[in-house]
Amino acid sequence: MVLDFFLSIVILMFLSAAIALFLYRPHIVAEIINGQAGQSVLDLSHPPLSLTFDLAGPSFQINQPVSLNVSYKNNGAGPISHWQLALSDTDQAFSISRIRLLSGQGSVSGDSLTLPDLAPGETGTISLLINFSATDSNARTLNWQLVSAYTYNDQNLSATQTLKPLDLQAQLNVSAVAYYNSPQGDQLGAGPLPPVVGLPTNYWIFWEAKSDGDFKDLAMSGRLPQGVELTGARTLLAGQLKYNTSTRQLIWQVPDIKGGSDIYRAGFEIQLVPTSSQLAHVPMLMAGLKYFSTDALSAQEASGTLPDLSANLDFDRFNKGQGKVAK
Repeated sequence: MVLDFFLSIVILMFLSAAIALFLYRPHIVAEIINGQAGQSVLDLSHPPLSLTFDLAGPSFQINQPVSLNVSYKNNGAGPISHWQLALSDTDQAFSISRIRLLSGQGSVSGDSLTLPDLAPGETGTISLLINFSATDSNARTLNWQLVSAYTYNDQNLSATQTLKPLDLQAQLNVSAVAYYNSPQGDQLGAGPLPPVVGLPTNYWIFWEAKSDGDFKDLAMSGRLPQGVELTGARTLLAGQLKYNTSTRQLIWQVPDIKGGSDIYRAGFEIQLVPTSSQLAHVPMLMAGLKYFSTDALSAQEASGTLPDLSANLDFDRFNKGQGKVAK
């Protein structure tokens, strides 16, 4: 009985000591139980690294870089290390051909960036220029994302953030040419060539438009100089031609242009009667050529100017250079 009493006292002493130790450092026991000794618990709904993005515009051109600014902040109590950013297209319709780091620290390799460690509370911004190439010729929208991976408190973390989609601007090709003979050799014009003072020489001017995407409200214009007049002969495959006699301006309007293989064309005949003051000179046939249109998807304006057309017929393979007025 004495021995049993003694053992009971010893057991009570050990039990009291265990309870005292548990109450004195309870977090040590919890961390040992959870296997996380020496680490703080992360709230994954509020990760230590926060990123915000700023894009230059809602659309891009395939031959022009996209400007992207990435602002960052370390909201954690410890440093962030082994930090990398990777960009990709979620639809695999476009691929990244080049990334350039304009400002900020880091190094670029392929479609990813390796950035320096961040101290607690550190903020900054990096500016990137990103070039894309198309893997799907029919794709018009870039759906892309950025994946950030880093180490915080000896834990490897990653997050995927969706970036704002970008619309690919369609390419509109517009041309203006003057012929006496067509590229196939057919005679379109009439009269002396080179042109002669006081005698009429007729030429044909063709305006063309072609695009890889849909456009709307194409307007193209040019002015006839003094001594050049419309004959009234024309060929019109799309839109309508309007001529203002007081301003001598000719305007071609096409409401809709569908992307693909179709070519939209307007052709008209002009007549040049050289004056004596133009002797030994090359007369102008049409000047002030310019065009405007709107991308139907991105709503971006496409515009440009074209070279003046002269009697030298720069696009006529049979009569090029025969524009100097003779007697």
